[in-house]
Amino acid sequence: MATDRFGHPHAANLPYARGKILATTEDDFRKLQQAWAIIRERGSDAVFVFTGLEHSLPMSSEELRFADDELAPALYFEQLRSLALAHLGGSPDRDDVAVFNRMTGATLATHLTLVSPGDVVVGASAATAILRWCARRTTSEPALSTPPALRCSRRRSETRPGLHSST
Repeated sequence: MATDRFGHPHAANLPYARGKILATTEDDFRKLQQAWAIIRERGSDAVFVFTGLEHSLPMSSEELRFADDELAPALYFEQLRSLALAHLGGSPDRDDVAVFNRMTGATLATHLTLVSPGDVVVGASAATAILRWCARRTTSEPALSTPPALRCSRRRSETRPGLHSST
């Protein structure tokens, strides 16, 4: 069983050790219930989120119809691209814009920083231990090339001569 930096064993199915105050899942839930009661009592305008994990997206009913993966980009991407390039000092003939959620953005930034040309990157879901995706970055291909399934199913030596795995 894994331990934290103080030597306390991690709780079952959690990547951290429990403490004396929040010793169980039931304690966690009671903490949430107490917080919810305070929110109901004081109102949502009295709540300030300092975690950096703000999940709200206030939208009017008129705006809600544009919250669609196909409709919003069709109507607004060119305006977004123009404004973003102007804000960042980019040139439309040389630069482009991509919008990501924070997980995809972090994953892409990590790959662009740490993965070298020729490295093989394999991602697996810890919860299901199912191979999710793999990608190979070369100097001529995008960081997340497709289709990855063919390369993932082969042994490393069969992919390409000189290709090595990064660990």
